[in-house]
Amino acid sequence: MTTPLNQASLGLAKEYSLTQAEYHALVRGFKIAMKFNPPSLVLQNSNLMAFTEDRMAFIQADYHSSEKDPLVKPLVTMAFVPDKAVIKEAKAIRGEGNVRISFKAEHCHIHGDHTDASFPAIPVPDGAYFAMPPISWFGAKLSEYDSKDFGKYIGKIGKGKEAVHLAVYGDQLEQVWVNGASGPYTFTAGMAERLASRIPSLVLKSQVAFRFIGHKQTLQIGTLNDQYVLRATTPIDMGVDLVVTEVLDVVSAS
Repeated sequence: MTTPLNQASLGLAKEYSLTQAEYHALVRGFKIAMKFNPPSLVLQNSNLMAFTEDRMAFIQADYHSSEKDPLVKPLVTMAFVPDKAVIKEAKAIRGEGNVRISFKAEHCHIHGDHTDASFPAIPVPDGAYFAMPPISWFGAKLSEYDSKDFGKYIGKIGKGKEAVHLAVYGDQLEQVWVNGASGPYTFTAGMAERLASRIPSLVLKSQVAFRFIGHKQTLQIGTLNDQYVLRATTPIDMGVDLVVTEVLDVVSAS
């Protein structure tokens, strides 16, 4: 099958030079993105992007978005198939000097002060591959809940392949629940008792977004064409958010 991914040429600069902080910020992003099992990881102008294998969720972390002081100043473009060995090799590059990233014979070579790493590069997709239609958001963005407490509730269930159910009352996401829990998690303190006698107007199912729950995560529900989506936004570095946008399954609707 022909796609924008395998049509694109490598189109890579010959070499980039990154500070240790810039380089390891990107490596941390790669490691977190791997929690979503993407078939490839792409940097376009230092914007990390990936789809899950079924293209039901889009992962993004822009390291160059801040005009005043971007975390990664060079506009790095590259793509590769992620695996634990590659990330381990990349993470092992240490020292005080800059890290050089170069490309030769369709391989990415990383040069540190004391060690090098090398792995195959893959074609960088064109912009259309990651294009997303506008999303219509509804309800208030959830941001005041304790994400650490929420993460404990989700536990390993939500971070694996099991589903997390989301309950919407009216136009507001209020609760989530996982199989095996004694009851739902209610985002607004004191709201659980008020919702006990009510039936959700909409129940949705997420299988991707909660594989990573970090500090100060925010959640928002919207519609994309005729489908419901969840956006989970989590700060992962200075001025950099990991944004996961997942298309949800509808379990029930009134």
